[in-house]
Amino acid sequence: FNEIFSKLHLLALTRLAEHPEQRVIDFKISDLQELFNVKRRNLNKQVKQAVHDLVGLSITRTDPETDENSKNEPFYDEIVVYSRGVYPSRLNLKQKNLDEKKMYGKDAINLKLGHVYLSFSTDFIAHMATTHQYTLVSPRLFQLKGTAFYAYNALMRNKQINYKKSESRQDTMKIGTLLGWCSNLPTWDEVANGNRNFNDRIVQPLADALEEVNDQIDYVFLNKNHEQVKSIDNLPLDEFLDSYVKVTKWKTLNVLQLSKIKRAKPNKKGKDDK
Repeated sequence: FNEIFSKLHLLALTRLAEHPEQRVIDFKISDLQELFNVKRRNLNKQVKQAVHDLVGLSITRTDPETDENSKNEPFYDEIVVYSRGVYPSRLNLKQKNLDEKKMYGKDAINLKLGHVYLSFSTDFIAHMATTHQYTLVSPRLFQLKGTAFYAYNALMRNKQINYKKSESRQDTMKIGTLLGWCSNLPTWDEVANGNRNFNDRIVQPLADALEEVNDQIDYVFLNKNHEQVKSIDNLPLDEFLDSYVKVTKWKTLNVLQLSKIKRAKPNKKGKDDK
């Protein structure tokens, strides 16, 4: 999922959480331009492609019965999230309760008058009302780009899916897992099989990305033994993927979001601290 795709999806979920009665989300392109901090001439095409890719989206987990995270994370197993259908006018917006089948076959997007629309499926709306977990989203996330966007989103997701575990586990993420969410960066194997310039291609971009969000979080680096080091440069390359980033303070997530995440008691044996 590219940035605009991910941001549009997260923004739609945020809007739905704020107004659960509004199944159709109306995005004004000029508002998206300001929120995403991008140029208008590039945004129309990117948003159009993102909406086309989002419509009909469903995800299937390999084995949801044995994967404990499936019960904790904001995951929609085998549920179509966005319906097909276009709502280019206020009149059509009143058709929110149309049967899904009647909307199939129509265009999925309309940029007329600078608006774009996404329609949540009735199945997804029902899922949100019964089993969906609270989704952590910081407003600052939408303005970030590249590795900073992917890394900050991954850290919030890590806190989300581990909310039933200890606070230390919620806030500590293995670097190898974090890099897996940074789809704009080359993989470790790609660099190993290429020029082997790990510092310029992976280590420094990650360090710069985390520095970019230091207005959102305080953090430290831990080696593979969970011992704090002075900086990312003190992590040996042969242990880099098995080292950790630990968030020591969330500066901007509001009290409501964090209180929902912290509601579970830590594991008594402390096994989740690693």
